[in-house]
Amino acid sequence: MNSSADRLNDACRWLESQKSVITQQLVQWAEIASGSHDTEGLQQMADRLRSDWQQHGLILQPTSLPSIEEIDSHGDILCWKTVDALVARQRPEAARRVLLAIHFDTVYERESSFRKCQWLDADRLRGPGVVDAKGGLLVMMWALAAIEKFDLAAEIGWTAILNPDEEIGSPASASLFQQQAGLHDFGLLFEPCLPDGAMVSQRKGSGNFTIVVRGRSAHSGRDPENGRNAIVLLSQVIGEVDRLNDPQADTTVNVGRIEGGGPLNRVPDLAIGRLNVRVSDASALADFENRLGQIVDQANEREGFEVRLHGGFHAPPKSVDDRTRKIQRAVEASLDTAAAAIRWQSTGGACDGSKLAFYGLPNVDTLGPRGGNLHNPEEWVDTASLVPKATSIVRLMTDYSRGVGPLV
Repeated sequence: MNSSADRLNDACRWLESQKSVITQQLVQWAEIASGSHDTEGLQQMADRLRSDWQQHGLILQPTSLPSIEEIDSHGDILCWKTVDALVARQRPEAARRVLLAIHFDTVYERESSFRKCQWLDADRLRGPGVVDAKGGLLVMMWALAAIEKFDLAAEIGWTAILNPDEEIGSPASASLFQQQAGLHDFGLLFEPCLPDGAMVSQRKGSGNFTIVVRGRSAHSGRDPENGRNAIVLLSQVIGEVDRLNDPQADTTVNVGRIEGGGPLNRVPDLAIGRLNVRVSDASALADFENRLGQIVDQANEREGFEVRLHGGFHAPPKSVDDRTRKIQRAVEASLDTAAAAIRWQSTGGACDGSKLAFYGLPNVDTLGPRGGNLHNPEEWVDTASLVPKATSIVRLMTDYSRGVGPLV
């Protein structure tokens, strides 16, 4: 049997030979609409993933997720089911195990006009989800395919989780991540690296909140004094919330959407405000929620109004500890010797890596391809980074299986 080094070289050459196939798959996957609320499109994407993984002998098993609770446009709690997560396992009985994960939903819903891919130059491909995170899905699949095809990780087990709800905070799949975190030694996630190739180390915490104000409708001409204008009160509440922005503490509040109102001759009895909050320090989580709660409580004391607060922090801040630094060093060691040194950078964005770190699993979460303009109709990916990223994971997993490198 060939040596481990020979098999590793064969795997890297094989991946390089598959470059055009990988690029074609990326275009096909990106043009499957799989917005977070598009269950039909998500199921289509899930079916395609199961089929493509199976071609490499990798079996993705559907795993049911709990219902998602959201506040609808009437201010009521709406419960709905997303599609199943997809989970693959190899050698689950192994003493050492790695968790790999990435999402297959995107921010582009079916009605979006951004549906087709377009080549910007020889390597850069523009398209919906090409880098966030259909490209990451491909990097993970092809890396695992090479690892199993060339028998490079016989001494370790791995679990791959593909979830359908990351772009809305993973409300359904969070419990799956929590369940799996304690069963693995570390995590590898395939969110895109930054446009200049830098990788993310620390992340801000992120929370989504909804404020529902109910007042009393009345005719704006005959008896406006009997009305209680929900929009006016919400605007006052939002003004107070906006003052919670604190640049010195690196806390940002973005009021992203306002809903409410109707005929102009009627006092509006419903208004809804939705906001996103980012904090850098874990100690700021409870402090922000307390201050936000006080604003809502004070508004709720107004006669004739009912004010309710929903939501919370779905991703705590992610910091770097000694265990995470070991994974970072392993990622650096897995690079081709000709590659430039990795630069690690903090970001305000959150992802499932934040949750896994909170659940006790150290991880690196930007192992996907290089690209930019995320959540934007100009989203692009550098397709030349797909194979090197997959090759890096093959080297890392091979070293871990052999018991060499920074992770040992």
